[in-house]
Amino acid sequence: MVLFTITALIYRFFYIQFQWKNFSRALSVLSVFIFSAVSGIFVAIFLTWITKSMWLDYDLANAKSNEVFGIIFGQLLFLVFAYQVMACSWGFIYNYAIESKRAQEIQLNNLRLINSLKDAQISSLTNQLNPHFLFNCLNNIRFVIHENQKKADEMIVNLSELLRYSLECSNKEKVELSTELDIIHKYIKLETIQLEQRLTFKLNSSDEFLEYLIPPMTLQLLVENAIKHGIEHLNKGGLIELDITQSADSLIFTVKNDKPAAYSLLKVGTKIGLRNIKQRLQLLYNQQSSLTIIDNDQLFEAKMIIPKEKCKTNKQSSITIIENEHLFEACN
Repeated sequence: MVLFTITALIYRFFYIQFQWKNFSRALSVLSVFIFSAVSGIFVAIFLTWITKSMWLDYDLANAKSNEVFGIIFGQLLFLVFAYQVMACSWGFIYNYAIESKRAQEIQLNNLRLINSLKDAQISSLTNQLNPHFLFNCLNNIRFVIHENQKKADEMIVNLSELLRYSLECSNKEKVELSTELDIIHKYIKLETIQLEQRLTFKLNSSDEFLEYLIPPMTLQLLVENAIKHGIEHLNKGGLIELDITQSADSLIFTVKNDKPAAYSLLKVGTKIGLRNIKQRLQLLYNQQSSLTIIDNDQLFEAKMIIPKEKCKTNKQSSITIIENEHLFEACN
């Protein structure tokens, strides 16, 4: 066992010193066989010399002179074979342990790279919302500022709050639903200044959903698309309805809006918003989420489904959201 321990440490030294871990599988197996064979020969000779020189072997001690060579040779063969089996077994176990550890490290590094890539992609997609959202708001202010400076000033205040939220959420993958509903309220107020009585917004939800997490600026963007590509093109205005329901393990968000006949959201605009949402859902939830578009003659519907994920903190406070004489409550 002492000799086995010494040779095992020598093998480990060679393995590290000469980078045997970079060998191919065939070369790695061959190196184990060669090392075990060489070490087995040295160990067998050493043990045989000890037993002969110290007369520890009874057969060797009482053998005739013409039988000594045969006994020694037989002992050498037995010791070489036995030691090579032990050394090979240990070498293969050692190689397997090292390769398993390397495979786990490579897998862990790959997961870290994938997560870093996802974080970078999500951050990039989130940052795309800022210029898209800012352009639409500034365009609205441009039309109002010459007609009503007071309204334009109020729009700028609301816009600053919306931009602050957008910047704060740029480094977050998810926010509470209550926070997203709050920003939707501010956005509806911003649009109501321009559209006045032409815009009606209705929320159908329950307080039990308010602590669930969703990707920031997703619902807001669906509502924004409903206004830009639907309500704005109706002379008499129309209704935007946001329904929030649930299934066993998912939250279901449905945004429906009136739209002009034969007017398709999918055929107008750059479609940055919907494409952005789909990409973010894919990165965050893989196949567990979806965004479905239904485009009818007079109604446009966007349905977003994401897994349920509750906020870990239980901090709640109630705020009152008012829009077009409708009241609903959300927690912040």
